[in-house]
Amino acid sequence: MKLELQQHIHRIYLGSQIGYHKGMGHIKKDAKMHGFSMVEVLIALVLLAVGLLGLAAMTQLVMRGNDDATHLSNATDVCQLRVEELKDLSYQDLGEADVADMEALDEGATEGDIVQETGLNSQGLTDCDFYDQEFEITGSPCENVVTAGCDDGGPLVVSDFGTSDQACWQHIQSAGPYMYTRSFVVCKGEDYNSGGTHQFGAQNFTSSSSGTYSGEINCQTSAVTRPETLACKTEDILNPGTNSNEKMIKVLCTWRKRDGRCGFVNFSALRVNL
Repeated sequence: MKLELQQHIHRIYLGSQIGYHKGMGHIKKDAKMHGFSMVEVLIALVLLAVGLLGLAAMTQLVMRGNDDATHLSNATDVCQLRVEELKDLSYQDLGEADVADMEALDEGATEGDIVQETGLNSQGLTDCDFYDQEFEITGSPCENVVTAGCDDGGPLVVSDFGTSDQACWQHIQSAGPYMYTRSFVVCKGEDYNSGGTHQFGAQNFTSSSSGTYSGEINCQTSAVTRPETLACKTEDILNPGTNSNEKMIKVLCTWRKRDGRCGFVNFSALRVNL
């Protein structure tokens, strides 16, 4: 009986040892089959980093494209607004304002001179224009808010408003950005000689390829180098001369892009006095 018990215990012990070794062998085998080496991990990390960098670059490209599309749409509205306003003027008043008459320049200057408006928002308003508009609106944060910031034409700054009027300042800023420049000319047929040459030199321009407004602040049109889109060309007027009944409206809108270049859009419209 005692001998049988000892043999039984011995068999149990041997079985446990065999199971242990088999189990360890199984574990080692699985680790060898399913593990990753350090080289493999590093390669995977490099590939992941390259993919993330490409995704970041694509995201930036998409954001820049969206930004450009938004500004192009806004500038188009700003330009078209001025074109329609000029078309609505009487033929006699269009392009007859003296450059010294600031109040009448919305009608276009004489002799094909460039009229330029800077710091416009998507509605074609400066911050002072917007302030004047909101000053009269009941319930507006700027209702009856008095500031001297527009006495010299602006632009407005936060210090132009008192502590209690900061809501008006924030309201004005929310209508921005005030980043668009609008320039326009009226090329009158009567200012051309019979050969189709503009008598006041408004046909002279700097090649558009040189970016005549790219180096100017806020992409403004230089008073010295007229861009081609604002030149009074011979082909603009079909019947030039003192008895001409034609006037060509040209409007150019520009803005500074994030990459430092200038974006632009331009429109033209012919007025005929029938």
